[in-house]
Amino acid sequence: MVTDACLVEVHNLHKQFVVRHEGRSSLKHVFVRLLRPYPHEPFWALRGVDLQVRGGEIVGLIGVNGSGKSTLLRIIAGIYQPTTGDIAVRGHVGALFELESGFNVELTGFENALLSGLLMGYSRRQVMA
Repeated sequence: MVTDACLVEVHNLHKQFVVRHEGRSSLKHVFVRLLRPYPHEPFWALRGVDLQVRGGEIVGLIGVNGSGKSTLLRIIAGIYQPTTGDIAVRGHVGALFELESGFNVELTGFENALLSGLLMGYSRRQVMA
């Protein structure tokens, strides 16, 4: 159910990762594990997330470590694919996840975002839109 008014719309989004419990990695264990794989379990990073972002809105994601904030952003940016659910993004999404990568502490957040956009090849007008 994606509406035209939303720039980003997420509906009933789920993301699952598989966590493997690996032991030692000797050559013998590699061959043994071909016949008997390491135990693993599913880890649900996101379950049933709904989100709508309209033009002109500013959204902040707040939560404890491991609550799925970066996973959701990576799905919106197209880095990860959701396990289930619907996502629609209208326009271009640029991913700036690591605050330490490419940010200058002498610039404001706005100036850093502008600089990053310019370095990605966008015009000042495109970054400001």
